Amino acid sequence: MTKSKKNIEDIPLPHGEAFKEAWADWLEDRAERKIPVTYNAAKRQLKLLGSTTEELAILMIDKAINNRWRGIFPLKDWDIPAKPNIYV
Repeated sequence: MTKSKKNIEDIPLPHGEAFKEAWADWLEDRAERKIPVTYNAAKRQLKLLGSTTEELAILMIDKAINNRWRGIFPLKDWDIPAKPNIYV
């Protein structure tokens, strides 16, 4: 009995096109650093990223790439850009 290899590309992405590009950047960064992303790790990361807005998910990926982290983590309060005050 042979095990079928699970493919990361088969995991549904939780957000739109901008997220898809950021996720591809994350996978490329990890590949360039020769740190593979396992199927289970990708599934968990996408679950975390899907639990927030697309904008925040992209910020989380960007921060992980910029800091050369091996994982993706929730943002701290100070990492989240303030919403502009709009006075009517």
